[in-house]
Amino acid sequence: MKRRLPRLLLGALVLAGSAAWVLAALDSPHGPLKQDCAQCHTPDGWSQRPDPLFQHDRDTGWPVDGAHQDLSCRSCHGDLRFSTSDATCTSCHQDIHHGSLGDDCAQCHGPMRWMDEERLRRRHDSSLFPLTGAHASLSCESCHEGSSAARFTALSSTCQSCHLDTWNGTSAPNHQESGLGRDCAQCHGSRRWTDTPGFAHAAFPLQGAHARTSCASCHAGGQYAGTPSACFSCHETDWTTAVNPNHVQGNYPQNCEVCHTSSAWRPSSIDHDRTDFPLTGAHRGVSCTQCHENGQYTGISTECGACHEAAWLAAETPNHQAGNYPRTCAQCHSTSAWRPATFDHSATDFPLTGAHIAVSCAQCHANGQYTGTDMRCQACHLDEWQGASNPDHQAADFPLDCAVCHSTSGWAGAVFNHDQPWFPIYSGSHRGTWTSCAECHTTAGSYEQFSCLGCHEHSRSAMDGEHDEVGNYVYDSAACLNCHPDGSRNDALRPGPRPRRLAPPSQQHGR
Repeated sequence: MKRRLPRLLLGALVLAGSAAWVLAALDSPHGPLKQDCAQCHTPDGWSQRPDPLFQHDRDTGWPVDGAHQDLSCRSCHGDLRFSTSDATCTSCHQDIHHGSLGDDCAQCHGPMRWMDEERLRRRHDSSLFPLTGAHASLSCESCHEGSSAARFTALSSTCQSCHLDTWNGTSAPNHQESGLGRDCAQCHGSRRWTDTPGFAHAAFPLQGAHARTSCASCHAGGQYAGTPSACFSCHETDWTTAVNPNHVQGNYPQNCEVCHTSSAWRPSSIDHDRTDFPLTGAHRGVSCTQCHENGQYTGISTECGACHEAAWLAAETPNHQAGNYPRTCAQCHSTSAWRPATFDHSATDFPLTGAHIAVSCAQCHANGQYTGTDMRCQACHLDEWQGASNPDHQAADFPLDCAVCHSTSGWAGAVFNHDQPWFPIYSGSHRGTWTSCAECHTTAGSYEQFSCLGCHEHSRSAMDGEHDEVGNYVYDSAACLNCHPDGSRNDALRPGPRPRRLAPPSQQHGR
């Protein structure tokens, strides 16, 4: 019994507390509330606190903002039993739309003002017809008939539902006769009728000046189907009236884009590289009329002489006419300029080598004569041959063929082959024993005369004794050479025939 007493007392206290709360709730004009009275009332009375601790958005989950902030509690709460208030908009605001837009006013209206354009636009953008361009600035009544009674029913989103009259009344182009579709968005943007970003003009892309041309300029009579896309169909008059150059006389192609762009008629250009005469060098800077006289652009000769005959006739250095130069300028000249000119002399019968390369043309081709020029050495070097004194070419009857002794590099360093045709002085026992021709050729100016006795002084009696057994022995230099052709003491004893090399140089070279 003693153990049950505390439990009974605890239960009695709980019942007493519950009863007190129920009595308090029954006594409160607000009905049951979760908030403490002190959050709103002062402790010395039921008057409202000047700084209530109650926050509507935090404690109820229904924020009071915008125009709602200026309202008294009774504006929304019809009686003091706050828990019985309806949180829907229509509980306070009459639905003038009669349910046609639902019961959530916040989809279109804001707490600050009823006409919240931004909310209205967002609501419309979530529909099947987002408002863009000029549509965004229209009043609701422009599309929604009967909206003056605040009734907004679902409308067709097709263009013709609003713009059929505009489509029927359009004349440039006439949409009905041209068979254009009623889906305005295929051609027009939503900003203005004249914006047609959706019209691709795929069959004939509009570029340059074409993009700025009115439709009627190409589509005469409002005819948009089957319009030819050839240049000539629109620009025949431009083609026939062109005078610089004359397209008709020049038989120019009727496809304008061969020379022109869609930006403008000028500047125009023709790809001359695609013709039989590609333009290079100075030809690129020449006007068309300099080669195409009288507007003639077909059948023009591509030969150099067709344009440069006058230059060929007037050339003096060298004189092309007197020299019978070819009229094919490209053999010597490039298209960059007349000068410098080059002539491939190696392709002729007289290739230029050595010092000949630096010689001017006129030194060999006197009076501008370039054909039939004598190629023999004496034709140019006879004066040098006659003036040579060491040795005297003329007195020695040297050949006129300079190449026998000289190279084209220069006169100096000449090599005379004395050993093979006549007597070995560059080899054998006589090599290095002489310094000038006069040591052997003692008669001035005569190289047919020579003496062995000036170097090999022998007493005649001694030589006679040594040659007493030699038949037809003569104490004479010519006899010495006849028996000793190689200049050796013992070569006279060699068996076999010995060459006789006593002929003068002129006879040795066939002169």
